[in-house]
Amino acid sequence: MMLDNIKSRTITKVPDELRFEGRILYLTEDPALVTRQLGGEDLDWAPTSLELRDDISTDEITPAYVCYHYDETLGEFPYVGLKCGEEFPITRGAVKDGG
Repeated sequence: MMLDNIKSRTITKVPDELRFEGRILYLTEDPALVTRQLGGEDLDWAPTSLELRDDISTDEITPAYVCYHYDETLGEFPYVGLKCGEEFPITRGAVKDGG
């Protein structure tokens, strides 16, 4: 019976492209590119032109010491542990202030 339900369900095609409203913060290996974005610059998306960070840990997104905040203050600290090259380009409030 469950198999019949699965066989008879309507399957829709996934769209060929996605659109996002607002700005996108590309987490790149180059700290200067992150800093420029936080200063208000929008980077053009070209998959081969941006060396994006990979293996980003939860400690980079929200370091343990940030978790002492439990109210709206927590929103001032996203990505403060992110290391790009040898730098930590994101500081408290930078994402919020960068739009």
